[in-house]
Amino acid sequence: MKLLQTLFVCVTCLYSASGVANTVPDIKLAALKFGTVKWELATIKRLGLDKKNGFNLEVVDVAGKQASTLSIQNDAVDVIVTD
Repeated sequence: MKLLQTLFVCVTCLYSASGVANTVPDIKLAALKFGTVKWELATIKRLGLDKKNGFNLEVVDVAGKQASTLSIQNDAVDVIVTD
């Protein structure tokens, strides 16, 4: 539950920093393909919690921690989450 709260705080900060009020921002989040966090992200998408909170969550599967680090360093994603 703490992870979900942290995720929503991060996304809210990104949304408010974007300065765009009329469009729904896309938030790209990198997560391990087979990690525990992936289940929580799938629940967020399945229940539409991202849309209900004013953003579109796009989950990018990565193979490992190094891949997630590279994806954020190369601006391929906005947020990374690791288990």
